[in-house]
Amino acid sequence: MIVSRRYYRLSLLTAWSLLPVAAALAAQPVSTSVADPATLTEAAPADEMSPVEHGTTKPNEPLVVKKKFKDVDVNLIVNLDGSWLYSGHFKKIKDHDFEADVALKSSDGGVIVFQNVSDASQGEWSKQGESRILKDDFQTFSQHDFATHFHYSLTKEGRLKLFKEREEKRAQARKEEKEKIAKEQAAQAQRAQQSGSGGSSVWSTVLSAVESVTGLLTSIF
Repeated sequence: MIVSRRYYRLSLLTAWSLLPVAAALAAQPVSTSVADPATLTEAAPADEMSPVEHGTTKPNEPLVVKKKFKDVDVNLIVNLDGSWLYSGHFKKIKDHDFEADVALKSSDGGVIVFQNVSDASQGEWSKQGESRILKDDFQTFSQHDFATHFHYSLTKEGRLKLFKEREEKRAQARKEEKEKIAKEQAAQAQRAQQSGSGGSSVWSTVLSAVESVTGLLTSIF
């Protein structure tokens, strides 16, 4: 997605509030930030945003942005006639969406943002288009700043699967706890029974001894 001419000419506060990459350019210099990775059967890479970098385009040559992260490659080519190609590769993750943004800031302060949102199980994207803004003002981008950002997020199906996995784990934990308590109660009952049986046996032995003594005394007298 390319920010419209209106936002390109103005302060871009709305765009910056929606896209942290553009915000980074607006507040240059800015270093990286991180976000929470989603967790499922396979964890997605954490969000990552590059520091603001500076680029120079030689006369009569296209503007090229290449950024490589650990699990993501981002490529942008802008030609002098305003045509552009935005592509890249990323780690395939099931049940997730993938978003990648590139923000360009021209020498006169205008910002254009390229955005891609796709199914993270695809592992790559490629989109192209044309921009009158880029064509008319291409020279202002000969000296430019840029920043890149990517983000994985759970799909609706992924969130449902995660919820089910957590509920199954909770149910299993409750079941194991109940079984543990039942075993402990059974062991206590068995020990109590054994203790009671032992006392009765001792008492029976004592009574038998008393009866024997009584019988002996009776026979003597």
